[in-house]
Amino acid sequence: MSVGERSMVIAKSNNNDWHNFFAFIPKATYQADHPEWYSPDGYQLCLTRDLEGLAAEMTKKVIEQLEKHKDAFCVHIGMEDTRTWCNCEECTKVINHYGGYNVVTYMLFMKKV
Repeated sequence: MSVGERSMVIAKSNNNDWHNFFAFIPKATYQADHPEWYSPDGYQLCLTRDLEGLAAEMTKKVIEQLEKHKDAFCVHIGMEDTRTWCNCEECTKVINHYGGYNVVTYMLFMKKV
């Protein structure tokens, strides 16, 4: 089967296919027990304060999606559609360490997933 004949698995958040962090890690399910998984303003996931724990849960969710959709060739995981990134102290430290690029937190997180 070619890639063109296979599907891409997308978990939707607010009817959005691409900005779907909260479809995988919804606040209603996780925020009470894992407030560190969310940015201080609540608009994004925090990808640094509990990198290992959040990445492990995201990996579990991705595996669940792939098991549901055996014909899938990938799972898209995207940040929520806002103009903000997590600005907690830990994210800011990582971003500054890598030259001020916000995307580095996402790249390091996805490397773990």
